[in-house]
Amino acid sequence: MKKILFIWALALLFIAQNNAYASEYSKDTDGDGYISTDEIIAYFKIRFKELDTDENAGISAEEYLSAYSSIGNRYYIEGFQNLIIQLDRNEDGTVGLREFVFDHMKHYKNADFNNDGRISVMEANNL
Repeated sequence: MKKILFIWALALLFIAQNNAYASEYSKDTDGDGYISTDEIIAYFKIRFKELDTDENAGISAEEYLSAYSSIGNRYYIEGFQNLIIQLDRNEDGTVGLREFVFDHMKHYKNADFNNDGRISVMEANNL
């Protein structure tokens, strides 16, 4: 259940990011054809700031709901409350930047099939 919920949330992040970015490859900020660890962390920091609308250094279930409801689908607060419970390691009721980046980096690292520390075009298609 936890993995399914996270994959769902990650998919929503990528759907929502399409408003600001043309494609997955826009994370390749240096244009070398790969998404490096530094580039993906920078991207996750940007996404975090976009989601943390009250700028209190934590994403609440309400902020998740607001962000994802704005892309035209109907969501329920309970799903985001469960997401917060799963990601909130310090149990402050929100997902902080470190928690957000840490959790998303697990999936980045899983997509790096050849373990070279960067994501190729082929690997990005599996994110």
